[in-house]
Amino acid sequence: MITAPQLPDENERIKTLQNLNILDTPPEERFDRITKLASRIFQVPIALVSLIDTDRQWFKSSAGLSACETERDISFCGHAIEHDDIFIIENATEDHRFFDNPLVTGEPHIRFYAGCPLVHPNGHRLGTLCLIDQKPRTLSDTFRKTLYDLAAVAQLELIENQLTKVDDETGFHNQSGFLEIGNIILPVCDELNLPVSAAIIEIDGLEALQHLSPYTAVLSIIADTFNLEYRSSDLVCRYDQNTFCSLVTNACRETTFATANKVRNLIAQKLHDASLAEGLTLKTAVAEKQPNMTLEELLNETQKQLNITP
Repeated sequence: MITAPQLPDENERIKTLQNLNILDTPPEERFDRITKLASRIFQVPIALVSLIDTDRQWFKSSAGLSACETERDISFCGHAIEHDDIFIIENATEDHRFFDNPLVTGEPHIRFYAGCPLVHPNGHRLGTLCLIDQKPRTLSDTFRKTLYDLAAVAQLELIENQLTKVDDETGFHNQSGFLEIGNIILPVCDELNLPVSAAIIEIDGLEALQHLSPYTAVLSIIADTFNLEYRSSDLVCRYDQNTFCSLVTNACRETTFATANKVRNLIAQKLHDASLAEGLTLKTAVAEKQPNMTLEELLNETQKQLNITP
């Protein structure tokens, strides 16, 4: 086994990482969304946002792995941050650097690894967004680009105010965040021939409540219902003041429609039970992505369906 190296800029790199004040912080949905999406669209059991500290790799988000950190010496990510590009090991048992690594010979039995460095604007590599599988595999050019794009999103989350891509009233992606991640997901779904549908739930009258006392309670019911009924790998956003969108992969239009209708009906029932339904009207529409359709075209088609919904 070859241990993960120290980098020439190690002191400055560690100082940059520590100044982010993110090490040992609790899990956050904005990072968990990224790893869950990565695990789903790449069809790997493990996806991590891994940060390389002085003597450990610490996971800000870990989809499919219960550990929160491992020793840096045995880490794959410690090797990945040596590189500017994606670092790929197709079969760790056949690689002289890793064949006898404890993470290969024991849990989680790594065979395939792909890690894209997360780089601070000052040039220091802080960690990776990485994919792990327990069987050998390769990474196509489309998948490489998608991993790079998702890593760019994780990179921004490390250094930017989270509210730039997130609706601060619900915790969902805002329109900008939704379009950014959605446009990363669709090419992979096309390559894998996975069905994709979009759903819109429009709540007319919500904007009029914005400065009234029931507003916070109404939003809480909406957010809680979405979080309970949608899968963690589904992409949910507050597209505008009254409109909530979801992008659902690997599910047919009928399944997406059933989920959206259930969410709409549950929200309506909860609002009624809490005497908060007055002045609010809920509508639902769903459209399925067709070949070569862009995300914007899919959303436009969904909006057309919404406009003809009785």
